[in-house]
Amino acid sequence: MRALLLTTCLFICRVAHAGDGIAPAPEPTPHLAVSGMLGIATPLGFVGAELEARLARWLSVSAGVGLAASGVQGAVMARPAIPIGDDANVYLGLGASAGRWVWFEFPPDEAQKTWNIAYWANAELGVWYRYRSPAWSGRLFLGYSRILNRDGYECTQEVEHCMEAHTRDGENLIYVGYSVARSFD
Repeated sequence: MRALLLTTCLFICRVAHAGDGIAPAPEPTPHLAVSGMLGIATPLGFVGAELEARLARWLSVSAGVGLAASGVQGAVMARPAIPIGDDANVYLGLGASAGRWVWFEFPPDEAQKTWNIAYWANAELGVWYRYRSPAWSGRLFLGYSRILNRDGYECTQEVEHCMEAHTRDGENLIYVGYSVARSFD
């Protein structure tokens, strides 16, 4: 499934650039970029902003804040990459994030676990693509988060059921997202 997603993204990127006859401008390195992100269960929540330092064509580091259904989130990540052509990279991101996290069970039992601050380790696989303008880029990513403070929660609803049947639920997340960035020299 991941290979299919990656292949599809790269094909779309190449088709979008094919036939325009314009060679992409070289990317200035190093530089800073500010991005806006949308996603599902990402380290920054469902919407966020990030400051990214592209240290080399093959390496960037970022820090950001965002909003999830449970509250404000913060994250940092390093993204070593493999260049694909002049305007795309495939990268593996490794990072950490923190923020309030609430896991809940669907009815009928409705157990709920709340971490006032949950600490996560995050890993993601993504495709970074520079648009025609060298100042704009996008990232499509898929990732996995694992909670680090596994016992840092409190059962806040259906406490007995929560403690017995759901001791490890809500500790692993799969996420997907997209971001658009503006670079500054």
